[in-house]
Amino acid sequence: MGIENKTSSLIYCENYGQAGVIAIIGQQYGLPHSVSFGDSFRYPRQFDPDIESFIYVNDEIGDDVKTLFEEIKIIGRIENPLARESQTLVYFCKKPRRSFNAFWQEVTQ
Repeated sequence: MGIENKTSSLIYCENYGQAGVIAIIGQQYGLPHSVSFGDSFRYPRQFDPDIESFIYVNDEIGDDVKTLFEEIKIIGRIENPLARESQTLVYFCKKPRRSFNAFWQEVTQ
């Protein structure tokens, strides 16, 4: 069973708090789904359509994501010094080298 996605994009957040903010605020901006490995943001293992672009919110890019996408660019940073996540980076990843669904199944097992 997969999650129906309006676009072939996804926002991955390193933690539940980040994913929650995107889920709530992102609705008014039409942002793609947010996922995380924490609690209720851990979605099923299939995305329909398969993911073609990926927004990644984390302190650094993981080696697994580096090898999955051909193009990775830093597009932002949380700059509020009072934010718990201050200095966390936002990456835009596109052109997956293989199926994102296959990758997602591997990392969520």
